[in-house]
Amino acid sequence: MSKPAKIRVVIVEPGQYAREAEIDNTLQAEQAVVGGSIEVIYPWPDKNVCLVLNDEGKVIPLEPNRGLLEYRDIVFGTFFVCGDNGEDFCSLSDLQVKRFLQRFSRPEVFIPYCGHLLPILYDRRDLPNVPEAVRQETKERNGLPQICFSDMPGIPEVVLLEYGENRCLPLSASPEGKTASQYADELNERIGVTPDQQRALQRGFACGWKTGPDDRTDKKHSQDMTR
Repeated sequence: MSKPAKIRVVIVEPGQYAREAEIDNTLQAEQAVVGGSIEVIYPWPDKNVCLVLNDEGKVIPLEPNRGLLEYRDIVFGTFFVCGDNGEDFCSLSDLQVKRFLQRFSRPEVFIPYCGHLLPILYDRRDLPNVPEAVRQETKERNGLPQICFSDMPGIPEVVLLEYGENRCLPLSASPEGKTASQYADELNERIGVTPDQQRALQRGFACGWKTGPDDRTDKKHSQDMTR
């Protein structure tokens, strides 16, 4: 069986939506994608599909990328998913591309929680390759994000607020030297949540989600986000 010159893969980068790509089927090209020496793992029962990652991602360390539930672990750094014909890497099928674009679609932010890193999915409309489903969901939320981080009276930790939910999740204590408010602002900046959006979710949590944004700043921002 001849080795294909190029292969169709799904590339997954930290802080980005998963994307389909075609890469050269060479060791140099594969190392360029992951940023170093490669390691190949087989997290799924079908051994004709593999995940290729940087084998020193945790040692360097690279940025945490996606939780890998199959291994109860986290992949650090950029990785890609491709086919394996038993001899060489090969292209993913249409069905496999769809499967892994969905599997790794949304970026994840990792927060210390109970001695571990907790992966939290989020959406950012300003990133490339935003799935159409995400655009539609954001429009249904009047342009507001699905989640934000916040401080809360009487709770020393940063909490996670989720659009439409009436419960909040207290997370780990703030890093030394930072208040809960400062840490929440830092996390929100990381996932692209603006102060206006945070305030809108805080109001929804406190006053009820049917009220929606109730000042001109939030309404204008919502309109801008759904255009």
